[in-house]
Amino acid sequence: MQDILQKFSLKGKNVVITGGAGILGSVIAKGLGNAGASVLIADIVDTNNLVGN
Repeated sequence: MQDILQKFSLKGKNVVITGGAGILGSVIAKGLGNAGASVLIADIVDTNNLVGN
């Protein structure tokens, strides 16, 4: 039986995760990376919640 990661391999694929700075995004990024994908995580900074504002 084939290994599950071989069956669903993402080797050679590029993935962009938007809003990826949170817990869910980081877990998804790790999973896709483990499946062989090149992962780019993008997020924006909410300046209203920065210390000093």
